[in-house]
Amino acid sequence: MGIASEFELDLLMNDIDDLEGKVNMNDIIMSKPGMADLPIRLGSFHADLSEKGKRKYHFNSDIVSAQLDGAFVPSKLIGDLQQFTKEISLYFKQNQLERLAYYAESKPNAFQKYNADFTLTLHEPQPILNRWFPTMQMSKNTVLFGVVNSARAFNVSLEAYPDTLVFGAYKFYQTIFSSQSSKFLGSPELSSSLLFQSRKQKLNFLSPTELLKVDALWDQNRINFNVDLKQQGEENSAHLTGAWDFENEGFGLKFKDSYFRILGQDWAIDPRNQLSLMGRDWKAENLYLSNQDQSIAMNGRLSKDSSAILSLQANNFQLSTLGPLFKVKSTGVLNGELNLKNWYQNSEMDSWFKIDSLHFGKVYIGNVQAIGNFSSEVNAMDLNMNVTRMDSTVLTVTGLYKPSGGEQKLDLQADLNRTDLKILEPFTEGVFSGSTQRTHRPHTPTKRQDKECRTPQKA
Repeated sequence: MGIASEFELDLLMNDIDDLEGKVNMNDIIMSKPGMADLPIRLGSFHADLSEKGKRKYHFNSDIVSAQLDGAFVPSKLIGDLQQFTKEISLYFKQNQLERLAYYAESKPNAFQKYNADFTLTLHEPQPILNRWFPTMQMSKNTVLFGVVNSARAFNVSLEAYPDTLVFGAYKFYQTIFSSQSSKFLGSPELSSSLLFQSRKQKLNFLSPTELLKVDALWDQNRINFNVDLKQQGEENSAHLTGAWDFENEGFGLKFKDSYFRILGQDWAIDPRNQLSLMGRDWKAENLYLSNQDQSIAMNGRLSKDSSAILSLQANNFQLSTLGPLFKVKSTGVLNGELNLKNWYQNSEMDSWFKIDSLHFGKVYIGNVQAIGNFSSEVNAMDLNMNVTRMDSTVLTVTGLYKPSGGEQKLDLQADLNRTDLKILEPFTEGVFSGSTQRTHRPHTPTKRQDKECRTPQKA
């Protein structure tokens, strides 16, 4: 990384621990190969050691300001923060035996008491975020503040109240973030808590939600968590509680007393559920979401073992249940199954489903049955779908779907038998109307064959 600037320098130092003085800078440009330059118009830094045993470091600029005050030694603080970050990351990068081996070779840090208060004000956060976190956005003048101190344990606390926080397609408004962590450096003892609240949210394609609250307590090898949110202006809500375990060879997740309330109905997660991740082996057991005779279930595993299968099943699922999630409403009863296997080599997927009395928006489609088989070897899914009304087939679609086909993703043939083309309106935005009998293969006009096209005459 390079820094170019015009500056006035008045500093005294042998090393970072005795840094004292001030620097005034103009037209600062931070540059790094492969990244956009970060310009800062004005900046100043002041290090004050005038009060015995205490330090004050202040940095001010037009885009960010920072303040660090307290009784501490900078090199010790930096070293402890690096060790704290590394030992937290061990839980996510290594298994339990590897973590225990690390601590067996480490000696607990010698006791040294100190404290440091910090404040970070992001006057214009976007130039910084665009450089290092391009999918993230934050409201102007967001303040982060906290304390780092060492007594018997190393402690870190952080609070922030950004009005707007965006992670890609996930948007949070009027947010509160608070975290407190305590750890004995050089030994596995750890305790941490986190609270995240947001008054309103827009979570990707879902309908707007509100009153999101996430709180978690991390104690040794387990994180207990609670998540609550509801749909804006509706009574639909979700309550998830459970535990994330750091196990011998990986991670385990189990939901407890969790449910969704949708259109006045409660959907409960089976208490026998268990999810686990052991290296690249992903396993789901008894993950059932049910309401009376309706259920969505996931069982099986994804593994290097080519015979392992992960299965997703839907039984008597009322599509109207999805109404609160999407703008276009649909109704009908879904039954189906999707199986994934050989995931890490030549992945395969086979699926089938049927929907009785499908309505999409205001349009009645009919009874739909479909079979699909995907193979990564040919990178295509073989599709076969039928739509029937009054026990008569009105639409058959066969052919291939190619995810990497660019503009030629679809190679399908549709056979219509005196079909009211309104059934295509949800997908074609009303381009067609009338009744027709036609065979058509999209994106291959040379193979198109019109058998009959006519609009019925009014009597």
